[in-house]
Amino acid sequence: MKEAFYTLIVLTFVATSINGQKTPTGNPADFKVKTCLHSIGYSGLWRGQSLLSVDDFLVKAKELGYDGVMIMAKRPHLSPLDYDKAARARLKKELRILV
Repeated sequence: MKEAFYTLIVLTFVATSINGQKTPTGNPADFKVKTCLHSIGYSGLWRGQSLLSVDDFLVKAKELGYDGVMIMAKRPHLSPLDYDKAARARLKKELRILV
């Protein structure tokens, strides 16, 4: 039993070192971060918060220079109950164009 456990530990270590994260070089060019804006910030849930539709939110994210978006998967934004196949296809097309 101990031998199987130790074998598993060694195999995990080998797999992690082969496929794992590369050692940092210290070169700033190797450090890349993509920014993302979450739609909850424009859902109007809190007093004084702006309320934007999904389409307006996508435009706003583009205007602000974000690399991507996260869309809240409930009303007032992207509720699965409100988006049929055609609406999802339209949104997918908009995401490709705007973000």
